Amino acid sequence: MADRVAELLITELDKLGFAPELLLSKLVGSRVGRRGEDEFGFLSSCFPDVGNLREMFTHHLGIGASLTEFLIAGLSLTPETRAQVASLGGIAHTIYAVFDSLLDGSGCVPELFGAHKRIAAGGDTHNQQLLVRLVELYFERLNSLPTRATSVRTLLERTIQKLYAAELKSSVPGQIARSAWWRKNVLPVVVMALPAWFSATDQSNIRFTEHLFWLGRLGDFLGWLDDFSDYEKDRASGQANRLRSYQQTQFAELAHQTAIRGQLVLRLWDSRNVNPAARNTFTVMAWTSLTHPNLKSSLQPSIAAARGFGASS
Repeated sequence: MADRVAELLITELDKLGFAPELLLSKLVGSRVGRRGEDEFGFLSSCFPDVGNLREMFTHHLGIGASLTEFLIAGLSLTPETRAQVASLGGIAHTIYAVFDSLLDGSGCVPELFGAHKRIAAGGDTHNQQLLVRLVELYFERLNSLPTRATSVRTLLERTIQKLYAAELKSSVPGQIARSAWWRKNVLPVVVMALPAWFSATDQSNIRFTEHLFWLGRLGDFLGWLDDFSDYEKDRASGQANRLRSYQQTQFAELAHQTAIRGQLVLRLWDSRNVNPAARNTFTVMAWTSLTHPNLKSSLQPSIAAARGFGASS
C-alpha cells in the first residue's frame, strides 16, 4: 500500500500516462528477474561465498542491467558491446546496494580507492570483502571494453570518485548539502551509462553533451521519486529526505513538478528511440516504486538498498 505522500505523485504520474497495465507489470518483473539470474550465472564463479546475499546480487544485477539498456538505447553500439555495458551497469548497481547496506548497518565501509584497499574495523568483514571484489571485478570488466575515447574514461573515473565521496559525506549526521544530494541522485545513473561512450559511434541518436544533460534530468527525477516513496519511513526513522525541507502544503505542487520532470525525461527518450521493451521496463520500475513500496524497484540505487522488485517473479 502506497503512503499518503506517495499517492500525490502517483496521481500526477497517472495523469501523464505512467500507469502500466497489470499484465505488463508482471511481464517486466519476470523479465528483469530472469535477467538477474542470467547475470548472476555469469559471475557466480567469482563469488562462490556470496551466501545469503545471492538474492540481493541477483536482484540488483537484473535491475541494473535492464535500467542501463534504457539509459544507452540511443547510442550506436555493436550488440556485443551493448550487452557488455548493460552487464557492467548491473555490477555497478549491485555495488551501490552492498555499499548502502553496509552504511545502513554498521556504518563501516572499506577504503575502495586508496593506495591500499582496507577493510574497516568493527564492521561486517565478509560483506566488505565482497564489496572490494565487486569493485575489482567492475574495473576488470571496464578495462575489457573497447575504448576509443580516453577522455570519457577519465570523466568516468572522476565521476566514481565524486559519487564515493558524496555517499560518505551523506552518511554523516546533519544537514546534507544540495551538491551532495545532486551527486547522490545523478552520478549513479551517469556511471552506469558512461561506459557506452567508450566506443559509441557518430551514428548515435544523441550527442554526448545532450546525453549527459538528459542523464542529469533522469537522476533528478529518480531522486524525487525516492523521496516521495520513502517520506513517511524516512520521517519516522530520522533519515534524510528532501521533502522534510518543505511545508506539507507544498507537497502537491512538488508532486506535480516531479511528474513533469518524468514526462520531460520520457519525451526526449521517445524522440530518439523506438524500443518498447526498454521503455516499459523503466516506466514499470518507476510506477512500482511508488505504488508497491514493499516491492521497491531500487531505481535510485545510491539511496535505496536491497528491496524486492521482481525478486518473487
